[in-house]
Amino acid sequence: MATEAAGPTTERVASDLLRVMLVDDHDLFRTGLRNLLEEQGVHIVAEAPDGTTALQLVRELTPDVVVMDLNMPG
Repeated sequence: MATEAAGPTTERVASDLLRVMLVDDHDLFRTGLRNLLEEQGVHIVAEAPDGTTALQLVRELTPDVVVMDLNMPG
């Protein structure tokens, strides 16, 4: 009896997902970027409206990547 070889799966387990944090002082931009990234399968772990909050969240959550606006308060 022939068996099918196990091929790569399109589903990824949560531990394999790239953990991304978004930082921008414009709520609308953050929301739009989050939606675009999530549609592509990117796991957003947090959002922050300023640098101070971002630093606290980075220490707490240790994301793999931070996408940050460089021109914002805090």
